[in-house]
Amino acid sequence: MTLRQLGQGFFTVSISRGRLDLEDCDISSQGLTCVAIHGSADPRLRRNRIHDSKQGGVFVYEQGRGTLEDNDIFANVLAGVLIKEGGDPVLRRNRIRNGKEDGVFVYEQGRGTLEDNEIFGNAGDGVTIQEGGDPVLRRNRIYESKQNGVLICEHGRGSLEDNDIFANAHAGVQITTSGAPVVHRNRITQNGYEAIWLAEGGGGTFEDNDLRGNERGPWDIGKECESK
Repeated sequence: MTLRQLGQGFFTVSISRGRLDLEDCDISSQGLTCVAIHGSADPRLRRNRIHDSKQGGVFVYEQGRGTLEDNDIFANVLAGVLIKEGGDPVLRRNRIRNGKEDGVFVYEQGRGTLEDNEIFGNAGDGVTIQEGGDPVLRRNRIYESKQNGVLICEHGRGSLEDNDIFANAHAGVQITTSGAPVVHRNRITQNGYEAIWLAEGGGGTFEDNDLRGNERGPWDIGKECESK
């Protein structure tokens, strides 16, 4: 099916309860987000094209869950996927690309598990985590962002494990303003700034990462930051 929102103030698909299966659809929006998941909803979105929204591609909020697998999420004005207010989806093997801002934006106590996704070519950061966001990122490829591969700020947390974060215009991972992720066994290489850049009170735990081949070296640690 092709699902298009032609109005200005509505989601194309709004899922507030149940376990809807949404598969092999082409979904776009001239109004709000293409797909909103909230309330008690726990849908399955597979092999859809989710694109050209005037806001986000997929918005998970107010305890919404859901499993997103093998979708192509691209060319949205805001983030390809936004997660907030206890939203806790599972994203596997999606392509989240060519957005006009971030690829994935997790904020206001959003969670989520992101595994084996390709997140690339976004005009902002590949993934932004802030305001108590605490997702798990595992085995993703995050590359060719116009800013950072991953930005953690404003008390954002998160766990980054076994990801390839490379060829981003700024840092592979930037951590500021009390961000404090756990960063294990990642390959953070070939980025335009440092592999890991800590500033303005950013911190975290870093173990067994490959930080070679970045333009400005492996680390930039501001004197006000604590390295653990």
